[in-house]
Amino acid sequence: MHLTGESDLTGAIKNLDREWQLSRLRSTESEILESRATCSSFDAELAKTLADRAEKAEALVTTLKEELTESENAQSKLNLRLERMQDQIDMLNGVKRGSYLEVLPSPPLSTLSHSSTPVGPPGSSKRKAGPTPSTEQVIRKKAKISKKRPGARRIRISDISRSERLVVKDVRVLLGILVVTEDAYPDISGRQEKFLRDSWAKISKESQLQVNFTQAAASLINRDLSGMRTHAKYAARSLVQTSFGISWNSSKAQNKKQVERLLDRYGYIYKDPVKRTGIYRHPSIQTMINTAWFRDSTDKGPTHADFSDGGHGIPLPTIAFALTAIHCALDEWVNGQHENVEFRSQLYREHYLRHLAGLKALEKHTTKEQIVPRLRKHWLKMALRNFARPTGLISTHLTAPDFEAVKAEWKDLDLDEDD
Repeated sequence: MHLTGESDLTGAIKNLDREWQLSRLRSTESEILESRATCSSFDAELAKTLADRAEKAEALVTTLKEELTESENAQSKLNLRLERMQDQIDMLNGVKRGSYLEVLPSPPLSTLSHSSTPVGPPGSSKRKAGPTPSTEQVIRKKAKISKKRPGARRIRISDISRSERLVVKDVRVLLGILVVTEDAYPDISGRQEKFLRDSWAKISKESQLQVNFTQAAASLINRDLSGMRTHAKYAARSLVQTSFGISWNSSKAQNKKQVERLLDRYGYIYKDPVKRTGIYRHPSIQTMINTAWFRDSTDKGPTHADFSDGGHGIPLPTIAFALTAIHCALDEWVNGQHENVEFRSQLYREHYLRHLAGLKALEKHTTKEQIVPRLRKHWLKMALRNFARPTGLISTHLTAPDFEAVKAEWKDLDLDEDD
């Protein structure tokens, strides 16, 4: 009897313990469900917040682009106004330097009355009047003023016709392409005149504008020649610090030592400048190509077949020019701190010719290995692959190599019924 009561008590305790565990399990499950609901709500709020922020960021970017466009338009209008004002100033200066006797003929001196003489300050009447100047003396004085200083006024874009302006604009672009892909210094090599005339003839034919080549137009185009080279220098300047470990934060001694090592026997053309291995494979070469001429699908590289050289890759003069610009950018750090160095033709043309000769010599001595042709095609492939396509612009997806491939495909192709 006693044992039976004890077993019943034990069973009751076990039941209570089981119910307590079940209750605790249900409570835990309830807490888990509540936590999940809270997390879901939090995730939804977080997603909504992020979406709102992304929408605001997009709106801000759009606003900034619109403001930038408005600013550029305002700057263009301001430049146009300044140009017109300068033209007016130049015209007035031209009148002042001209002969007043021709513009406003003076009456004979004998007809001038005493009242026409300018009234002087008080007391000036006591001064004795000098002899009346003769007509010949007046003419000599005016003729002396009318002499124009040679080169006093530069030729402006407003001095040529509208048709000439259209051609000049495109010739500037084409001349810049020839500078990069054929000869960076045509003004020294003697090819400048040929480049200008060939470019002018090509643009005139393509645009169907029969405009004669004039010295005024040539002067406007030649004025931009140094600027075409400076563009490459600025592109090289931006990559020197990231590509070669030169920094404002480093000491002057460190920067100077690094630059001297890179400039020694053109060490910057090697992937490893210290061991001098990996010739023409330093990442700065590809970065220079991408930055200067393949920034986006509308840049000069993707839109002009000259940069693909008939499918053979980046032209050797382009690589020589890129290396020359890098050399100039390194020269700006030769004292350990940045100092502007002019991209002067006489000095840097020597480096340009040496780089071009080195590339051609390597091509000649490694004909079997095809090192240079492989490098040229690789540079072009990576440039076309890595440029960022601009948003908001509609452009063709076809590039220069695509056109060359189509030409080769259609060379001996005959269309049949299946086509």
